[in-house]
Amino acid sequence: MIVFRDGWYRLEGDRGFEVFRHEYSTPLPFEIRPGDAVVDLGANVGVFSRLAFESGASVLSVEPVPEVFAVLKLNCPKCDCRMMAAYDLDNVTIGIEYDLSDTGKSSSVLPVEGKSCQTSTVTVDGFNLDRLTVIKMDIEGCEERALRGAMETIRAFRPRMLVSIEHLPDDESRLSAVIDAIQPGYRKTVLPSRGPGDRTLYCEWRGR
Repeated sequence: MIVFRDGWYRLEGDRGFEVFRHEYSTPLPFEIRPGDAVVDLGANVGVFSRLAFESGASVLSVEPVPEVFAVLKLNCPKCDCRMMAAYDLDNVTIGIEYDLSDTGKSSSVLPVEGKSCQTSTVTVDGFNLDRLTVIKMDIEGCEERALRGAMETIRAFRPRMLVSIEHLPDDESRLSAVIDAIQPGYRKTVLPSRGPGDRTLYCEWRGR
């Protein structure tokens, strides 16, 4: 059941919501400004998307879980919300496992006890964006595939990136190498933890 509390829609009993809200109440290492174009991969119920939109950015929000997507649409009615999974191939059907008692747990890669659904995939390159300043991705172990599906877009616009590195043991080294292979010149910093288990790689292009 969807409930409305303290200015936000959420799923009743969702332990993940307060974690997300705490994480994104912590200042980012950069400012999202009016006119920025943001892509939020793994948008969940829309905490990051709404904060970006309220900062004046246009926001494309991607979330594959139907029940969570319904809440995202309520929290971010003016964002461009897509019920799909970020991937390295377009229009492929994949399975997602998820837990509605903790909406931070949904994955096509990692085992999750709870429910499951089928969803269509999309690449960032497949959006054919004409500009992009920020990508945030927290997609439970599928970050490498999403990065590979965004190669041309990253090379074209060199956006700032917030990439979750908390899901697989070698995330930091492996995803850093993928980013270097896509576009050399990114400076990468592991941000201080903003919540339980949180590890995020901040990537800003500085040139060769």
